[in-house]
Amino acid sequence: MPDTRFSFTPERFKEIVRDVLVKARARGATATETEVSESVGQSVTVRQGEVETIEYTRDKGLALTVYIGQQLRGALGALVALAALLTGPFFFVIGVGMIYDRLRDYDAVIAALAGVTAAAMGMLMLVVVKGSLRASRTDGGLLIITSVAMAIGVLRWPMIPVLLVAAPVSIGLAWRRGLRNV
Repeated sequence: MPDTRFSFTPERFKEIVRDVLVKARARGATATETEVSESVGQSVTVRQGEVETIEYTRDKGLALTVYIGQQLRGALGALVALAALLTGPFFFVIGVGMIYDRLRDYDAVIAALAGVTAAAMGMLMLVVVKGSLRASRTDGGLLIITSVAMAIGVLRWPMIPVLLVAAPVSIGLAWRRGLRNV
């Protein structure tokens, strides 16, 4: 008989999320994002035609983002978010570059990076499509996206100057839209 203590019904997941959201609201949250997940997996490693290892995984997760006043804790939250977005990836890219410098002449590394590049391009295209669909719902959002794509992709203008112009214009449009919605 299988062990059912691990699995939750959709109703139980909803109950967990409701409990977490009630506690977040009691502490001053004005908006939240919650993700609950459960997964079961199996991995089999075969070497020279023989099974070498069999691994089973069972994971549960709860991710919660709490907004207070529609902000992630104001200026301090913005500073922490900026540091998190820039610091970790900066050192990661430096480390990966150092590793690549030592391994770049191996055919296996070249083949693996070709696959990673294809996967990254697919994910990038998905992010662009989803972001474009979301931004095109607003007045000016589609105009900004189209203008940036044309300037960089078609006219071959340098990306940094284009974004230095497009970002403030986009923020201004969003700010103006926010004032009209008040």
